[in-house]
This record gives sequence, structure tokens and C-alpha cells, in this order.
Amino acid sequence: MSSVETKHDSAIDLYEAGYKLVPLWPNAKNPQIEKNWPNFELKDTEIATYFQETRSNIEVITGKRSHLVVLDFDDKQAGRDFYAEHGKVLKTIVETRNGVHFWFQHNGEEVGNGKHKYGDIRGDGGQVVAPVSKVNDWTYRYVEGHPLVRPSELPMFDCKFFEAVEQKTQLTREVIRNVDSYLSKIESVEGEYGSRGLMRACYVCRDAGLNEAETMIRLIRWNESGNAKPPWDDAKLSRAVTNAFRKEGVQ
Repeated sequence: MSSVETKHDSAIDLYEAGYKLVPLWPNAKNPQIEKNWPNFELKDTEIATYFQETRSNIEVITGKRSHLVVLDFDDKQAGRDFYAEHGKVLKTIVETRNGVHFWFQHNGEEVGNGKHKYGDIRGDGGQVVAPVSKVNDWTYRYVEGHPLVRPSELPMFDCKFFEAVEQKTQLTREVIRNVDSYLSKIESVEGEYGSRGLMRACYVCRDAGLNEAETMIRLIRWNESGNAKPPWDDAKLSRAVTNAFRKEGVQ
């Protein structure tokens, strides 16, 4: 079976299990849907177009829409230790290049994207790369004995599954669970160092564990909410996001 056919079959399995999918560019983690991809609704008739006729990678949307939360471990030994402690209840597990993804059922509350000691939390507004996508010669795969199951069969997500959130901006766990709420308190007013407010919003998203695409979506909402006076154009928002992810420190 070719890699394209395998992607096609994997996408069908995920779709039929009830997960929401988005096509990624081949050999990449970037969505092909440029605007509002978390609300994109892939139809069953489009699966062949993206995953059989092209070499697109597969993205699974996390959060309430897919009833899914994923704990991403970037360290394989840390993943083994987590498995040793919680393996009896774990179902779907995906091996990544550097670590592992543990899949959980969304608990229905606000579960934002954040960081734990060894990696990331992917919840509302987030995404993960799915098997059998390939990035830089690595193929994502289900761990033996832990195949795909429906969201209702996954263990329920609980904050007890990860250690205290570590944030460069010293954000509390409660704030991380709802980034939009935190952003609503940030203003960017022309003539009052408005660019600082914009960059602060970028840093909050970045340090909450969002990637650049997810940050851009949050900023568009924030920009249109009235907190930016006047609103920034999309080009300047995009440039601010790029600059924020290039810098180590928080201003």
C-alpha cells in the first residue's frame, strides 16, 4: 500500500470515528486552509481529494469540536514514565519523532492550549498531526496496542494528568485555560504605545503554547473585538506574530 493510500485510509478511519480533520501541506504541519481552520468542516466527499489524490498530511482538531485533548510529550523517557503511571487507562497513543501524543476525551470544560513540564497540552483551538502523516522523514504512527478509538472510549481528561504549568509570563493555570479571556484585558491604543499591547497579546498566546497559526486566529478575534484602537491590518498582525516567535524574551 502506498503512503498516499495509507493517508487516505487513516483519514477515513479518523473521520468515521468522529474526529474533525484539516488537510496539512505535504511534509509539513501547516494547514492548507488559511483562514479560520479550527472551524473548517471537512466533508467525507473531500477526503479522497486531499488524502488520496494529493500527498497532504492529516491534522486532527483538538478541543470540544473533536471531543479531544492531547498531551504532547517532547521527551520519550518522560512519555515512558507517564505511561508507566497511567498506562492502564490510556487508549490511543501516537508516537512522534521526539516523543508521544496521549489522547484524552474532552471533559466539556474550557481546556486551553498550554505547556506542561515535558511538552504541550492541545485543547480548544488546537491541533495535532495524525498518523500516517510524514514530516522530515518521520511518519507519525499509533503505538502498538494503542490504536485509534472513538472519543467516547478515551479516558476523560483531568488536570491531574500533568504537572504545574510553566510559563515565562507567569500566567496562572486558570488564565491559560482561557487565553481569550486574558487577551480581552489587553488594549492597543494608537499614540499610547499601541504596538506594545499588540506584542503583549502575541507573547501571551505564544507562552500559552499556541503555535503561530493558532496565535493569528486569536489575534484576529482580539483585533476585531475593539481592544485595538484603531484595528491593525492583517499584514501587521502577521508580522507581529512572526517577530514574537523569533524572540526568546518577553517585553
